[in-house]
Amino acid sequence: MTIVREITDSTFDPQVCKPDIPVLVHFHASWSAASNAAMPLLEQIAQEYPYHLRVVRMDIDRNNIIPYEYRVCRVPTFILFVNGQEVERWTGNASRDEILAKITPHMRLDAVP
Repeated sequence: MTIVREITDSTFDPQVCKPDIPVLVHFHASWSAASNAAMPLLEQIAQEYPYHLRVVRMDIDRNNIIPYEYRVCRVPTFILFVNGQEVERWTGNASRDEILAKITPHMRLDAVP
């Protein structure tokens, strides 16, 4: 089952800026091997933290408004949003430990649904 959902310029605001949990946005392109390689790890992280983190992805070739607004020039680019604000960003793939080190400080792991 796919947990990481594709978003668009028009669905960005409700999917990223409105949630009460952090949202990790994976800016990708279908032609990018590095972008495609990131998906299994992102799916795994999304499955492990379903109540503490939302993971979504946006194709930069099909959407140009949001990638332009956030100055996404390379893929994969990852931006973590908390309360609609960018709090972390990195370009290129990272290990599981590196990703968790960036995102867990922003998650309320003590919160239980």
